[in-house]
Amino acid sequence: MVKLTLFMLVNNDEIYLNQSIDSIINQSFSDFELICINQKGTDNSHKLLKDISTKDSRIFFKQCSNNNLMNFLNDEIAKSKGDYIIILDSLVFFYPTSLEYIYKKIVEKNVDLLMYQSSTSNDQIKNNMTYLSRITWNSTFNYKKIREITFNIYDTLSNIVFKKSFLIDNKITFNSNVINGFDEFFYNSLLNAKKIFYINKQFYETAYESSYYKDLKAYEDFLDRQNNIVDLFTQRNILVNEVNNHKISKLCSVFEQLSSDIKKQAFTLLREDLLGIINSENANKFVMTLTNDNRKMFEQVIISETVEEYDLLKKIYEDKKKIYFMERYEKILGSERSKIKDFNKSLVSSNSWKLTKIFRLR
Repeated sequence: MVKLTLFMLVNNDEIYLNQSIDSIINQSFSDFELICINQKGTDNSHKLLKDISTKDSRIFFKQCSNNNLMNFLNDEIAKSKGDYIIILDSLVFFYPTSLEYIYKKIVEKNVDLLMYQSSTSNDQIKNNMTYLSRITWNSTFNYKKIREITFNIYDTLSNIVFKKSFLIDNKITFNSNVINGFDEFFYNSLLNAKKIFYINKQFYETAYESSYYKDLKAYEDFLDRQNNIVDLFTQRNILVNEVNNHKISKLCSVFEQLSSDIKKQAFTLLREDLLGIINSENANKFVMTLTNDNRKMFEQVIISETVEEYDLLKKIYEDKKKIYFMERYEKILGSERSKIKDFNKSLVSSNSWKLTKIFRLR
């Protein structure tokens, strides 16, 4: 009987493939099937996977034939045999007892989703994961318990286990209209899950590095996904303010990390997306949900006709914030300076034994 299905997504990862699969084959837990899905690659991953699948009956090689990974994953999940599902890439290397620990915990807690620590280098996500552990305190929860950090805990599907029956019963599938629908899949699952459990423990290492910062088409897909996530929460009238702020901060922060050769074209895409909000009937409602910093970023994008103008507006805004901070700091210093002067005067003029006691020689 298969208890756990692991989907490994392979895309020109030949250099790490053997190491990643070995980390699964050599687990203390053995009741799993590993379905390796080779995407459209140019290296020898295809050949390696076919060879490995002939040596272990738990390993299956699949070639993504319809050129739509999201559709392909939906089909394969429906056909999978495991009670629980993990979706990972071939840059993940599990520790030897990881799957055994994970499976025991998800069965013990009987949850729809099980989450655990990511190996991300993102300090914000790490801090929020620590906070997640503190507020859930070894108990099950749903999205309502973690609403303040909902949009700061997702990194990758590799650190999430899904109950298959939960996905099927709630008709949770990957969006086939985007190239990479993993984050949308996660948030849809998060909103539907009645019981979630978080393990404050890391179970794998990874060699993964984000690639959408270098690819214009991937950034365009990223824009579409953020809009889908906004729609997902807005249609349910859940965390609307938070998801709107998440969209603006996420779009602008990712834009900052784009490679310079695609930044001009990417800015056009970003501006068109935000202008679409301005031209919609819900424009005022959307803008009113934004924090001051996010509203300023929103304004900077839509009033700039070029990326150079946008960069200049950002610099002016940051300089103004620094000046404002220094002016406030100067006022605080001036106030404290006046207090100290008044206190010194009172010391000099006072004959009070209590007031001058600390300055007396003993």
